Amino acid sequence: LNATPEEPYGGGLDVSVEDSQAISTFSDTDRWTGAVTLQYNPTPNFTHKATMGLDAVNDQKTRDLPFGRHYTYIGKNGERNIGYRNARKFTGDYLGNYDYDDLLGISGSFAFGAQGYWDITSTSMATGKDFAGEGVTTVGGAARTFGGENFAEEVNVGAFAQNRFDLGDLFVTAAVRVDGNSAFGENYGFQVYPKADAAYNVPVDALPGSFSNLKLRAAIGMAGKAPGAFDQFQTYTPNTVLEDLAGVSPNNPGNADLEPENKLEYELGMDVGMFDNRVGIDFTYWNAKTQNALLGIALPPSEGFSSSQLRNVGEILNKGVELSVNTTVLDQSSLRWNVGVNYEWNYNEILDLGETANLDSVPIYD
Repeated sequence: LNATPEEPYGGGLDVSVEDSQAISTFSDTDRWTGAVTLQYNPTPNFTHKATMGLDAVNDQKTRDLPFGRHYTYIGKNGERNIGYRNARKFTGDYLGNYDYDDLLGISGSFAFGAQGYWDITSTSMATGKDFAGEGVTTVGGAARTFGGENFAEEVNVGAFAQNRFDLGDLFVTAAVRVDGNSAFGENYGFQVYPKADAAYNVPVDALPGSFSNLKLRAAIGMAGKAPGAFDQFQTYTPNTVLEDLAGVSPNNPGNADLEPENKLEYELGMDVGMFDNRVGIDFTYWNAKTQNALLGIALPPSEGFSSSQLRNVGEILNKGVELSVNTTVLDQSSLRWNVGVNYEWNYNEILDLGETANLDSVPIYD
C-alpha cells in the first residue's frame, strides 16, 4: 500500500517481499510409536496387565537465506541453519485388579500398579554465515560457523494402590500414590498423594414421585506438579573473557530442596434424574488449593546470579461450580430432540507469593 519507486515493495519494510520469498525452509521428521501389552488372568476375578511403549522421533530442520539477498542482521552474504532433534520416550505401566465378593461381608475391588517413564531428548544445531558467492548452500561453505548442543533426561516412577468398597447403595474408594521424579531436589525424597471418594445412590422408594434417581457424591484428593528437569541444579553459562579466553558466568542458582507443587482438592456434587430420566441434572462444587507453588524468587545481586531462584513458596486458590441440565423434549421412533444447558462459575486468587514479595509492588494483595 505504501509502495514508491524507491521502495517498490512498500515503505518501512527492512526485507523486501522478493527477498523473503527466496528463503527456503524444510522439516523432515521420522516418528515411530509402538507398544507391547502382556495380560495374565490366573482367575476370572484376578487380572494383571503390563504395557511397555516407545515413542521415537528424529527431526531435521533446515533454513537457507541465499547469497545476494538482503536480510536483517545478515546483509547480503547469506546464511544456512540446520538443526537435529532426537527424542526417545520409554513408558511402562502395570495394573493388577482383584475383585472380591462377600469378603467378611464386604464386596469390592482392589487395584494396584505402577507407572514410569524415561524421557531422553538431544538437540544439535549448526549455523553458517557469509558465503563467498552464489550457489554455496552448506554450513561448511560459510566463512563463519557456529554450533550448539543440548541434552535432557528425565525419569519418573510412581506406584499406587486403591480399594473400592461396595456397600449396597454406598460406594467408598480409598487410594494412595507415591511418586519419585529426577526433577525433585536431591534433599527431597518421594511424594505421597492420597485420595478418597464416596457415592451414595438414594433408594428409589425414598425419592419423591417425580425423581427417577439421585446420587450424592463427595471426593477429596491430592495431586502434584514436578519442577523443571534442571531447576534443582546450579548452572553456569560459557563465555569468553579477555583475549578470547574460556570462562563461565552464573546462570541458574539451583535449589537442592525443590519439591513438587501440591494441590489439595475436594468436590461435592449430585446427579439427579427426573420424569423417567427425561430430565437430568448434574451439579458439582470444587475447591482446590495449591500449596508449595513454584515461583521464581529474586536473589541479592551480591550472590552473583542475575536469574531468579525457583522455590516452593506460593499459595493459590481455585474454586468453582459446574451445573448442567439436559432434557429430552421429544422421543419417538423416528425423531429424538434433546436440549441442554451448562453453567460454570470459576474463582481464582493468589493467596501468597512468599515472604520476599514486595507488598507495594503487588496490587493483588489488596
